[in-house]
Amino acid sequence: MSNASSRPLCMIPGPVEMSDTVLQSNSTPATAHTDPVFVEAFGQVIEMLRTVVGTKTAQPFVIAGSGTLGWDQSAANLVEAGENVLVLSNGYFGEGLADCMETYGAQVTRLRAEPGQRQQLAQVAQALRAKKYKLVTVTQVDTSTGVLGDVKGVAELVREHSPETLVVVDGVCATAAERLYFDAWGVDVVITASQKALGSPPGVSVVVASQKALGVLKARQTPVPAYYVNWNRWLPIMKSYEDRAVKYFATPCVQAIFALNTSLKEMLGDGGMESVFAAHERTAARVRSAVHKWGLETVAAAPELCSNAMTAVWLPASIQAADLLPKLKARGVVAAGGILAGQAHRYFRLGHMGISATRDNGYVDAMLKAAAEALEECGHLAPAAGRSTPPPTIGLELHVQLKSSQKLFSSANAKWDESPNTNVNLVDAGLPGALPQLNPECIKLAARAILAFNGKVQSKSAFDRKHYFYADQPLGYQITQQRHPIGRGGYIEIGQLDGLSYTKQIGIQQLQLEQDTAKSIHGVYPDYIMIDMNRAGVALLEIVSNPDMETAEEAVLFVRKLQLLLRHMHVSNCNMEEGSLRCDVNVSVYRNGENKLSGTRCELKNLNSFKVIRDAINAEISRQIKAIENNQAIEQETRGYDARKNQTFVTRSKEAAPDYRYMPEPDVPEICISDGWIDLLRKTLPETPAAALERIKAQYGIAQEDVETMLAEPGCVEFYEKSAAGRNAKQVAAWVTSEVFGQLAYRNQRLLDSPLTFIRFGQILDALVADKITSAQAKHLLIAYMDGEERTVEQLISSFGWTVISDEAELQAIAKQLLDEHPKEVAGYLKGQTKRLNFFVGKLMKATRGQAKPQVASQIFKKLLEKLR
Repeated sequence: MSNASSRPLCMIPGPVEMSDTVLQSNSTPATAHTDPVFVEAFGQVIEMLRTVVGTKTAQPFVIAGSGTLGWDQSAANLVEAGENVLVLSNGYFGEGLADCMETYGAQVTRLRAEPGQRQQLAQVAQALRAKKYKLVTVTQVDTSTGVLGDVKGVAELVREHSPETLVVVDGVCATAAERLYFDAWGVDVVITASQKALGSPPGVSVVVASQKALGVLKARQTPVPAYYVNWNRWLPIMKSYEDRAVKYFATPCVQAIFALNTSLKEMLGDGGMESVFAAHERTAARVRSAVHKWGLETVAAAPELCSNAMTAVWLPASIQAADLLPKLKARGVVAAGGILAGQAHRYFRLGHMGISATRDNGYVDAMLKAAAEALEECGHLAPAAGRSTPPPTIGLELHVQLKSSQKLFSSANAKWDESPNTNVNLVDAGLPGALPQLNPECIKLAARAILAFNGKVQSKSAFDRKHYFYADQPLGYQITQQRHPIGRGGYIEIGQLDGLSYTKQIGIQQLQLEQDTAKSIHGVYPDYIMIDMNRAGVALLEIVSNPDMETAEEAVLFVRKLQLLLRHMHVSNCNMEEGSLRCDVNVSVYRNGENKLSGTRCELKNLNSFKVIRDAINAEISRQIKAIENNQAIEQETRGYDARKNQTFVTRSKEAAPDYRYMPEPDVPEICISDGWIDLLRKTLPETPAAALERIKAQYGIAQEDVETMLAEPGCVEFYEKSAAGRNAKQVAAWVTSEVFGQLAYRNQRLLDSPLTFIRFGQILDALVADKITSAQAKHLLIAYMDGEERTVEQLISSFGWTVISDEAELQAIAKQLLDEHPKEVAGYLKGQTKRLNFFVGKLMKATRGQAKPQVASQIFKKLLEKLR
């Protein structure tokens, strides 16, 4: 670990760790690209790349750039406007390659797989039989998911069903890690780059093209629509350097090629490519074994779908990638988060390619050790594992603001986030003589919550006064339900669908109605506290759990599922960031042989995010375990959490705890609820998230991950179902979870707050399906509507000049003019050069600014040309 000993290991899916000799080569002094030493090194790189991919005759192109530049090379050189391209997309990078092809005028068919899956070969065969494609692209390893594409199987199908079609492999995250036999499998193009398994610094775009592909380039009917990536310019350069001569088009990346030369020599000198492939396979198996020991699953849904270059890992529901990655880095390992739109927070990615896999340097061991420890710190593994102390006991107290238009005991507007002290009346201000009057809407909302938890709504409940004096409590007491709450019992179940290896019911002790306090604002004026009375008297539902939890992960899952359930019952917005869901946690650690409730309980107050809940619980557990191991007493106290120090601190001791002097509330009568009223309410309850999950999966045939993603976003299920009515449900789901959620994440916005409507969204998809617009144009429209655009889809298509010309007479007139202008091409077609047809289609597309359908244009030209025979 010489070059990595004083810095974090870079264990992302590229750039990768490099050997000291490669790094030294990258720091070669300034060298002319005409220097014989460089010319020799460049020529060797071209020759060695053939060995790496398994070809004797294909032509490598080694150009300054990245893997993405290889997309442009393939699209610009091999595809002409209007030609069909089949893209097998297994994730983010498959979609990007498709977008690139469309940019160059290709008519792209996207054959998508669900996250973690790849296309069935039968699907590919069906697509190949349906129409002729200029080329088929397959991503050998999609870096966003770690799913391994079936290059060999796809290439065999192409040879069987469409032998003239080119097979283009995106091997950026695969080349030199995954088995690839270019000539034997019948591959035409491999796209890769220097910074991944090739083992050198970023900066070199590598594409290897077969002689068949170069023949397609030579037979183009239209000029290559690019300058820098035009292979006609680069081919003489590559041939010259391979012949150890110099020819100039653009300055090569000298130092990066020196480094790549060194890396390739080390790779091929370590036993050749078979040895390299085997080493990556052994390393990947070790990584997957560790993932399963952690109780987690890879994003790739089956062993045969798992890459040997990287591994993407689903996280438990209570942990997000943004929480885990800093803890990994603190342990000396840099890993990557997810990048799938709408699911990026749900997984993380580990790279294990290049020298990390092929050499005994301890990099992968360090990565796995750091990941296990970071997951434990996040609460996934019981903190007590391996220790002599038993697991802790954890209970929660949650305060939920009810979704009521008025406050609990007054007619004042319950919107507390408007201008300060505007939504307050005499009762809220605690003025003498103002009497509280119970809001029946709050009773109904509380009862809905109780029934959703499978709890029991009490036939009789009553209010108490909880006395304490503070500036945010104008009455001098809070009206609550300490002794006779409105609800008792119920539970929330967590289990395997939440990322656990077991199922557990966490009981609810009681649910009680109470008033919220006013809001204290500090720091506006020195020595003064400002009070905003808008929140005073807003209805709260306090939910007290049983002490059934033993890890921070279980606690976070409980809160997450409670939040989801209350949102779907329309009881509360439950937005922790705005304070409509607040959490207090009771934590105790007991000694071996004692009752689990025998530990001294400490309360952690005002935890306002899932991350803070998890980190605070783990910090307090660690503090109490350390105290027990050192035979120190644990005092019963209230504590806060300092996120910067990752420590809890004392805010109030047991001795300082106030005597609340509870007494029955004399001004609010007892609440009496009949069984008949409860039965009627139960019949009106909305569908639970668990029921919605199963129904939507069965009704629409979409993946569970997509349903869970939509369920977690308030209002999304209704948006999806209205959008999917009469449309392809899977296509709608893909657009919602990728494009819509991607825009929401970018804008840090909720769907309910977005101006996008299901009507406009559906119109976009209709225009896409009707071939009125391309996928890229559809995304443009989506962004416009999420920016607040009010014009219709048709109006926008017209204003952008995207309107499709459907009048065949108009298109025929343009086509006839083009035939008259190009007699040489007409003669070539009539002699059997059928590819000349693509030339004319491209010309017509240009003449109409893309407003014609390529398929219609092709049919018109065929008819006109055949008449000329």
